[in-house]
Amino acid sequence: MTDGSLPVGHPDDTVGFIADLMLAADTGRIPIVDRSTGKLVGLIARKDLLRLRSSLKSAELERRPYFGAHPKAVTDQ
Repeated sequence: MTDGSLPVGHPDDTVGFIADLMLAADTGRIPIVDRSTGKLVGLIARKDLLRLRSSLKSAELERRPYFGAHPKAVTDQ
């Protein structure tokens, strides 16, 4: 990947950074290259980010409260 005009990500970049890069470049795919060699190691597409978001949203909806007062404990005071 030698073309400097092509936006690229790196394996240690965050998902948020890659999403911002996609938006800034108005593209649906970002190649992921090794920082030291410049070799292509992967490709992240918009659908990959949407799939990740969907799975995280599902996990958040299934999460149960862990900390905080139990509803009955609040009324007992």
